[in-house]
Amino acid sequence: MIIQDNLVLDHDDYTNNDIRRDANLGRAVHMEIERAYRRKKVVVEDCIFRRNRQPNSAPEEHTSDPEIDGRMVGSSVSFLFGDRNETNRGKLWLKNVLVEDNDDGGLDVIAPVSLNAQNVVVRNNGRMGFLCSSDTLNLTNILVSGTERWESHYTYPYSDMHPSYQTALGLELGYGGTIRNLSLLDNDTEFLFSTNSSSRPRLQIHNSILWGNTCRYLTNPMWDLQEFPPPLFRYTLMDENQVGEGNLYNLSPQFDAQLGPPYLSPTSPCIDSGDPNVAWNDVENPANPGFALWPALGTLRNDMGYTGGPQATEIDTSWVGLQRPKPNPARPEGFTLGNPYPNPFNPVTLIPFSLDRPRHVRLSVHNLLGQEVAVLVDNIVPAGTHAAQFGTKQLASGTYLVTLESGARSESRTITLLR
Repeated sequence: MIIQDNLVLDHDDYTNNDIRRDANLGRAVHMEIERAYRRKKVVVEDCIFRRNRQPNSAPEEHTSDPEIDGRMVGSSVSFLFGDRNETNRGKLWLKNVLVEDNDDGGLDVIAPVSLNAQNVVVRNNGRMGFLCSSDTLNLTNILVSGTERWESHYTYPYSDMHPSYQTALGLELGYGGTIRNLSLLDNDTEFLFSTNSSSRPRLQIHNSILWGNTCRYLTNPMWDLQEFPPPLFRYTLMDENQVGEGNLYNLSPQFDAQLGPPYLSPTSPCIDSGDPNVAWNDVENPANPGFALWPALGTLRNDMGYTGGPQATEIDTSWVGLQRPKPNPARPEGFTLGNPYPNPFNPVTLIPFSLDRPRHVRLSVHNLLGQEVAVLVDNIVPAGTHAAQFGTKQLASGTYLVTLESGARSESRTITLLR
């Protein structure tokens, strides 16, 4: 099943924080299990959800009063099994699920008795990657990458009523489970993990790779850190060392030069560096005894990350390796600063720019000495093509630099004023 290129129109203006509105969540798929069927096992397999968009300016429920603010963050794909207080909730199995290039969140699973997810790829989504809320979680061979932060209406720390769901991986569970062979790569969100785990013993993440993430905080517990501590990491490569055992840090995972992430190169330090317990071993290659079966590498000891572990043999690499779809010329990818016109100009010029989704952008003008002479835009702008006008009688003839910034990215063009 493939669901893609859907557009959710929401005509409300969410930029006024003094007016409460319930945001349209912009979902491409929302599946709520009927109460009578919630004891059943639901299987979602071989599904693709991509390029679904909601182009309003600030799609969150928000007000100037944090006591009534729901801090809602959308998700493109949602599976709802009632609430945690119900006893007749079912089980959900996810296998071979791809969620990518959606501007209002990735995958959200709420309140099944158990969630089993294998070979789930969530990449290049806005604000939220993969949020799991379940009594028991079993996550194996999961890739979450390229999740991109949007502007937050409130700053950390939030009260217990208002956790941030702008996270790469949300882990909310009651009784524990297994999280192994996870790759979290190049995410830029408020928090890498959103945790609310009352499980005993403490939640552990095994044989994983956490690399290139620029999140503000590792975890955002909804309540007290003493009651809900962040996960323990075992045999995991990460940007910075955390509490755990057998971890590697300040080392590049060295991904394959041709295949790219999450596939490892033959020289990667992640090969044969996972938990040495044979229960975690990679699958043996029957044609080469003693060595791992692709996509794992090396000998049989578990490889860290998405391509290792006893379930890696079931990864459909042809499915995961689907070529990224060609860009739709009618929809800009990322953001683009166009050519100002006229240029040279006198007295004014128009500066066009295009956004693939709502973004906080800053459009400024500097002289060749680096001095800022004008700020044309500095706020959240809806998706689409826009143009800002620039011109002033107070500037001398000469060349100026126009710069468009959004997050860590920027583009610049020169303009020339002739008097």
